[in-house]
Amino acid sequence: MVKARSTLGTFLRSFCRGQIRQLDRVSRELLARAWQAGAGPGGGPLTIDLDSTACETYGLAKEGVRRHGYTGQRGYHPLLAVAAGTDDVLMARLGDGRANSARGAAHFLRETLGRVRYAGATGQLTVRADSGFYNHPIVAVCRKLSARFSITVRQHQSLRNIIEAIRETEWTPIPYWMEGAAYVAETTYTPFQHEPDAVPVRLIVRRVKPTPGSQLALFATYNYHAFITDRDGVTLELEADHRRHAEIENAIRDLKYGLGLNHLPSGRFPANAAWLSVQVIAHNLARWTTRLGLGEPVATTKTLRRRFFSLAGRLTCPARRLTLHLPQGWPWQNQFGRALAKLRALPLPSLPRPRRLPAYRTTQSPAGSARGRSPRASCCNLADDLACRRRCGPSKFPFASLTNSAPVPIYRHQHPAVSFPRLSSLVQPAWPHIFGGFGLRSLSYRRAPMDLPPTHGCKLRVKRKF
Repeated sequence: MVKARSTLGTFLRSFCRGQIRQLDRVSRELLARAWQAGAGPGGGPLTIDLDSTACETYGLAKEGVRRHGYTGQRGYHPLLAVAAGTDDVLMARLGDGRANSARGAAHFLRETLGRVRYAGATGQLTVRADSGFYNHPIVAVCRKLSARFSITVRQHQSLRNIIEAIRETEWTPIPYWMEGAAYVAETTYTPFQHEPDAVPVRLIVRRVKPTPGSQLALFATYNYHAFITDRDGVTLELEADHRRHAEIENAIRDLKYGLGLNHLPSGRFPANAAWLSVQVIAHNLARWTTRLGLGEPVATTKTLRRRFFSLAGRLTCPARRLTLHLPQGWPWQNQFGRALAKLRALPLPSLPRPRRLPAYRTTQSPAGSARGRSPRASCCNLADDLACRRRCGPSKFPFASLTNSAPVPIYRHQHPAVSFPRLSSLVQPAWPHIFGGFGLRSLSYRRAPMDLPPTHGCKLRVKRKF
């Protein structure tokens, strides 16, 4: 069954900002279960590519896009973290159109590194990024969490002086489509010298002759591309690996044109953030199906949709048994059968031990004043949630959690909300072996600490519709 557009719009608009973080938790659990099933790097090294993309929108009614971005267009500017070689989207976060790539990037990277460690990646982590992420907080997070980095630097006059000081004999030629037009050299450079933790790192520079006949060929002899890194290895290998950072554009293209990231449908920012989260979940499910089921490293979503997902069939029920009839001349019949058998043979992932929700005290509203509304939930007998946070601290507002326990109370505020059982009903049929542990009876959530209502109290509800 395909939901109508109006129904989908109502579903997306029911999300608030705090529940977007709960969707991130769902994506985190899915990543951990998929990697536990064999789709992850395990103890091997993992390279994480950071990048941002511009999603153009039209009109002035959308929240967060009323001003032009750095591209001169109106739209959103999401941050993406993608696993190199597999195109798994490790984390995504929506930003407004005028947001710089480095805004919130350090916190975003910290959460990404924590997510991959939680999912089971125990090997060496490497972060690759372009010059938009060249700042001290990014490098500080990498050093604090024991991750290597390879980041393109912004070229300024002092850096150009260091590059020009490299002797001509130190440049090593590399293969290029023009003979003798590309060279690589290495030197030492201390970035962010005004910071107390500044240390010298390796500065690897690639110079390329401009294309003959281009405008750049009139003003420059070489075009320089430099990046800093703290990795060990041969200079030429590190330079070639850094250039492979451009492969993240394949994942961005698949998100935009294979799925629906190219069009953010709602006028509300939280609804579009929920749309991004759902797109990431669908993208990752397709990637894991390709690796675990088909045995192929990478396949685009359009290819999977054309070969397997959009297959015409007929469901019959002879002798009280459901039978699916598929086309006889289908060229991918054997691949579909093998993939289905592999996915069914995957072991169910082990579930974490359930954690109980804290007991919240409820106070009934005075008679005649509530007019039939639900009783108020007052934490520490305070009507104002913000005042409760200031007095009791953040421990009264635990992070969102997914448990496997019996139906428990759901602590939610007065903003439009949607329960995770509705979300699991959309995602679970796509791959029960990855989402299998999150049955309709096992999904519950608590409100995240950042999800605070502006002035009102909270409601306490018990979900018993299963």
